[in-house]
Amino acid sequence: MTIGCHGASHIPLRRVTSEVLDYETRGAKTRLEDTLGHRISEFAIPFGSYDRKVMKALDPFDKVYTSDHQMSAFDARIVMRHSYVKDWKRETPRTYIQNAPTGMKSAVMRARMAAKRLRP
Repeated sequence: MTIGCHGASHIPLRRVTSEVLDYETRGAKTRLEDTLGHRISEFAIPFGSYDRKVMKALDPFDKVYTSDHQMSAFDARIVMRHSYVKDWKRETPRTYIQNAPTGMKSAVMRARMAAKRLRP
């Protein structure tokens, strides 16, 4: 189990100024590192709210978790994930895995996620 960063205030990051974005990412990372005494290398994006400006602000992190509801390669830097919600049933995680896109559908999903990271 690791301790990562989720921002200082849990706010949508696409809608903030550059100063607030720096506070929510690099600033929160520094404060956690100073408090814990070790490096923080992972960041989970609040609300899945990101664009290229947010991704650039997350450069200091080795791994970034999104809420894009897809499968990711084990060693990927940008990890798409399914966030737990209170109405999940016991079989929900298995359903997500069984319905993971393959082939052309997977390529289309990867292209959509790449476009999301590049949007202004």
